[in-house]
Amino acid sequence: MTSRIAYLVGLIGFVAIACTYQLPTADPSLTCGNDFEDPEEECDDGNRENDDGCDSNCTFTACGNGIVTPSEKCDDGNSSNEDNCTNSCTSATCGDGFVQPGEQCDDGNGTNGDGCDFSCIASGCGNGVHAPNEACDDGNTDNGDNCNPTCTSTITTSIFVGAPSAPGYEDGTGIVARMSDRPLMTILSNTMYITGANTVRMVDIPTATVKTIAGAGGVAAWADNPVGVNARFGGIDGIATDGKTLWVADRDYHVLRAVELTSGQYGVTTVAGVYTDPNAFVQSLDGIGAAARFNELRGLVYFNSLLYMLDSGAGTLQQFNPITAEVKTIAGKVGDLQVVDEFGAAARFMDPRLITSDGTGLLYITDADGRSIRRYNVFTTEVVTIAGSPAMCGYADGSGLNVRLHRPRGITTDGKSVYFTEPLGQTIRQVVLETEQVTTFSGTPPACATDCTCPFDMLSGYAEGIGKNAAWYLPWDIAYDPSSKWLYVSDSSNSVIRRIK
Repeated sequence: MTSRIAYLVGLIGFVAIACTYQLPTADPSLTCGNDFEDPEEECDDGNRENDDGCDSNCTFTACGNGIVTPSEKCDDGNSSNEDNCTNSCTSATCGDGFVQPGEQCDDGNGTNGDGCDFSCIASGCGNGVHAPNEACDDGNTDNGDNCNPTCTSTITTSIFVGAPSAPGYEDGTGIVARMSDRPLMTILSNTMYITGANTVRMVDIPTATVKTIAGAGGVAAWADNPVGVNARFGGIDGIATDGKTLWVADRDYHVLRAVELTSGQYGVTTVAGVYTDPNAFVQSLDGIGAAARFNELRGLVYFNSLLYMLDSGAGTLQQFNPITAEVKTIAGKVGDLQVVDEFGAAARFMDPRLITSDGTGLLYITDADGRSIRRYNVFTTEVVTIAGSPAMCGYADGSGLNVRLHRPRGITTDGKSVYFTEPLGQTIRQVVLETEQVTTFSGTPPACATDCTCPFDMLSGYAEGIGKNAAWYLPWDIAYDPSSKWLYVSDSSNSVIRRIK
């Protein structure tokens, strides 16, 4: 009995010892993968396999744990979207909606012109991406090359009407028509109205068909007539329209004329001033209709039911009301010829020639002898010089006091920029309104333009081309066509009207 009890006790002890030795213990040589979750581990499933819920670094299977699983393109061990792997473990690319190194922006799409372009650079002219709202984008904001600083033009010239060095008065289509010296232009819808050699002509822009509607080519006289072609004009130096009436500045005879456009007869009447001999001196005077007087009536533009006019000899900006026929001076002082920026009557002009409107109440004026581009606000009456200075004749692009103008003449605007002609510089120049930076848009100035010694008939030449490679001979007037977004230039001594796309 005693021996049996001893045997059982021994057996129990043996089993206890055996059980003690069979208990599993952590292998100190193993950490992740030993089936024990150490404090620094998120999990431990006893293996080193990935994508089974606990990956080989003992973190739960998930994007951002540093393990690239079959369902992931990348995994850099963090949740940042601003590096090369996003927080969804896809490779960073332009268009994923996250701004990564090397990107200026990322709006999550590949659309251009919406603030961030498809190459993840900010939308804007000069970024090298041709957006839908741009005519071109060559990756810079230089001028005179394949694209201008506002990305609105490829600066490519071509003939619109007329034939080079073949002046005349004949109507016709395209190169069959003949152009006389120094045409002025205004555009409304698909119609261009032009002047020159004592005539007013109409051009259908889509077909380039030219038709004389008033006056007679080369016949200088003063005569109103209910049939336009029987009327006669002197030297026309301004033109503007509201679509129903075409106003004409008859500088030689010191009067404002009106051509009626609606009946098809194009009747001509004098609406302000009185006929005066071209050689007579006339003192500029405000008044109604025939009571008004003009010294040298030139540039005209129509805005908001009123006609704005420049009397260059008097140095004034005037306003004409087509309903009341009243003429009144709104800026400048008669006979006080200088360049002064001020409001209304306190402002001064030296030699205002041509004028254009941006359609919002800002009028832009070429002050030829003032060698400057001026701006007039119709609501505040403020006159401001945006380029040039009367004391700085020459030819130099730039901004502020660095700009040099020779004698600017024609002027137009597309709302972003002002474009003006430099007849003696043989060029078209551009002022970006946001920066007031002046650059040469088309043509290359002759060397004598830089010191103002170019003679009036300085020959430059004729050449169609892109930017600075085009050649002009006394470019006189310029007009912007909102429909095509093209510019039209009367290349005066080449006897053509050209367009710039």
